[in-house]
Amino acid sequence: MIDDVVRNVVDKSDGLPDGIELDLKIVGGFTDKQDLSRLLSVHLLKDFDFYRSPFGFPEVTFNLTLFSSSKWNTKTVVEDNGHESYDSWIVGGAVCDAGTGEVVPAQFVGDSRAPVIACRGARWITNVPEYPNIYSIKDYSFVLQSFVYIRKFHDIKYLLSLSCQQLKDTLSTSPKVEAEDYCEYTRASLRFILDNSDPLTLLPVKLQAQIMDGRLTWQ
Repeated sequence: MIDDVVRNVVDKSDGLPDGIELDLKIVGGFTDKQDLSRLLSVHLLKDFDFYRSPFGFPEVTFNLTLFSSSKWNTKTVVEDNGHESYDSWIVGGAVCDAGTGEVVPAQFVGDSRAPVIACRGARWITNVPEYPNIYSIKDYSFVLQSFVYIRKFHDIKYLLSLSCQQLKDTLSTSPKVEAEDYCEYTRASLRFILDNSDPLTLLPVKLQAQIMDGRLTWQ
């Protein structure tokens, strides 16, 4: 993803710049019980700190201008009974204006953020944690390549029979703060695995971003 941004900056420059400065904004994650969010934030910061440009491209400097994650994106929610509490995120989604760099909290409607969610969910829960670049900044498209199932699920029918709360308790790392549609999307992903035993037989997905009536859709 960073390589794509660097190439895009160079393509739009008059000649090869001596160096490139990029503003870095990290949003998301909170202080969860398993400490996964903090560890992910640390790994992200290390990735940017040790980043090296592709051969023949200028050196890149990152300016961390916004960090809303870990303990800085955590609030305490008190249960209705007033006796129990748990930690949750403050900002769960954000939009960045590419022209001004302004970042504001946002909610995403339908599949505006996550097209082909069942296929993507199947890839996520059956693979080792990795974050492929699925958005192309050149033509504003979404691209999902073919993949394989690394983690095998032998109890999908059992998982599909669980109630929503049971499904969260079984598969989620933070069941109390999942989105309302978590169970719907998770079940769709499990059904996708059940119906597609070999995802390599599926063609790569490419969708184009479209703005219709002020809403982002994918065609």
